[in-house]
Amino acid sequence: MAACTVPLLVIIGRVSSLRSMLRIVRRVSRCASGRQSLRPPLSRKKTNLTRNEIVIEIQETPEGFLTLTITADEPILQKRPVKRHHTTRMRLRLAAVSLLLCGASSLHPSERAAASTVRHEWSIEAMRASAGANYLDSVEKEVLLHLNMARTDPGKYAKEYIAPRIRHFDGRLYRDPSGAYLTREGLPAVRECVSAMQRARPAGALTPSETVTIAAEEHARDQSRTGMTGHRRADGSKPGASLRKFGRWRITGENIAYGLNSGREIVANLLVDDGVRDRGHRKNILDPQFSIVGLAIEPHPVHRYVCVIDFVGG
Repeated sequence: MAACTVPLLVIIGRVSSLRSMLRIVRRVSRCASGRQSLRPPLSRKKTNLTRNEIVIEIQETPEGFLTLTITADEPILQKRPVKRHHTTRMRLRLAAVSLLLCGASSLHPSERAAASTVRHEWSIEAMRASAGANYLDSVEKEVLLHLNMARTDPGKYAKEYIAPRIRHFDGRLYRDPSGAYLTREGLPAVRECVSAMQRARPAGALTPSETVTIAAEEHARDQSRTGMTGHRRADGSKPGASLRKFGRWRITGENIAYGLNSGREIVANLLVDDGVRDRGHRKNILDPQFSIVGLAIEPHPVHRYVCVIDFVGG
């Protein structure tokens, strides 16, 4: 797959026909992913456009997808009526595009290669759950995506996102492009995680809930204000009691991660569960009894960030 020679970019230009706009899109697509063509969901019938300005924005998501947004001045379509699903603003998900734009990623080259092999169907299944969760911000959606990727194919997730962490260890010291920190167990915890996830059975994708997210956000904001850590609420109650204020659930669970603001790193660290004897965070993520999730990330005065993930089932 060819690497692009330009960074993430915004292209502003003028078009005189739909065909010229498609040429621009295909050229950008070939540069970014090595594909030979790309057809946005427009009619193949010839449609005349006035000389209007279009803006093509390319943004990379941390999980290895490219979001291509085309914005055109209105009205640009004329002479022929536009079908209901035709719009002047199109979002194209390039599900198999790896992080190949120069300067777009700090990942190790082998990790980029792993990201580029994500199967389209795995990505779509994992992304479907977060598609309508507009109350989550981009990092929170990334957390949800990685939770569902790990659940729907734990063996594959371990191979592509957990195993590559092994090369970053020097004893118990973990170093990657974003920094370094001392772990409690070092390599054995990562290897044990890979082995356990390869044996784990797939679980269904979690459905995001705005109600459960409110419960998670309440706790995250409380810790953001007080600087406290742990699962106990400000009133001393446990997570289960707090969640029952928002609904009746047969089973509840909660994970909290501190110091991280990357969905991939949050989920990977919770799966490895360094220093936690029973690997309870990993068990929560992979537990098939959980079907609904709510999560929130807030700034933390001591640990920079706090991410609260609440799981419920039944």
